[in-house]
Amino acid sequence: MRLDYKNLAEWGKLSRKLKNNRSFYWSKPTEDEVAGWRLQMFTVDKDAKEESRTNLERLKEKAKDVGAPVLIVKGDNVQLVGTDYAVSAAELMDQDWFDEISEFFDRKNMYYSKPFWTHHESDSGTHTFSLHGYGTDAIWARAPQTGFYLVDEDRKVTDRREQIQSLWDLGYVARRGRPVSVGWERHSGSPEEIAMITRQANQMWHRRGHSEVADKLCSIYTSINRYYAWPGSW
Repeated sequence: MRLDYKNLAEWGKLSRKLKNNRSFYWSKPTEDEVAGWRLQMFTVDKDAKEESRTNLERLKEKAKDVGAPVLIVKGDNVQLVGTDYAVSAAELMDQDWFDEISEFFDRKNMYYSKPFWTHHESDSGTHTFSLHGYGTDAIWARAPQTGFYLVDEDRKVTDRREQIQSLWDLGYVARRGRPVSVGWERHSGSPEEIAMITRQANQMWHRRGHSEVADKLCSIYTSINRYYAWPGSW
């Protein structure tokens, strides 16, 4: 798989600068700098939109090829969720393309946004492969193409509860966001552990303020639920 990125990454970097109203080293930009950023964004806008549309079709095709029932697309993060087997890096991407994109981000002084893959296996034996990039508003897609997709149905899911339930059924706790995504089990706990802490919190909720055990247990539950969601705790 090869994704387009040059115009998207440039647009995303400029968009983040304008949103934060900050230049390099977080200094406040001059009016001329802001005007220059807007002009540069306008210059790459059309091509960035086309890259975004092309990338979505390529991602859907790759998700179908590797048997991922769910595709999650964000501006700087892509997840292929729920395969029944582990997929090698060679099956996910063209190595020449990955070398090319790494060199591009180094050359553009965007090394902090350089993409990388991660792999996570759930307790249910399903696998998720994530392509990360940080620090810009877009690398892989623009807003119209971002979303939560059921690959076999070729359907974009906009209902949060359906998104959360779909990930839960595949063995994952959903990290909050638009759309939700597969989070780190190290931070959320496994679905089995989440089910256990939810039951215990429900049983001990009325004891808050009367028991240190209840206070600690309910605090753990609320701190996890602040960033993660699951059926019943949407």
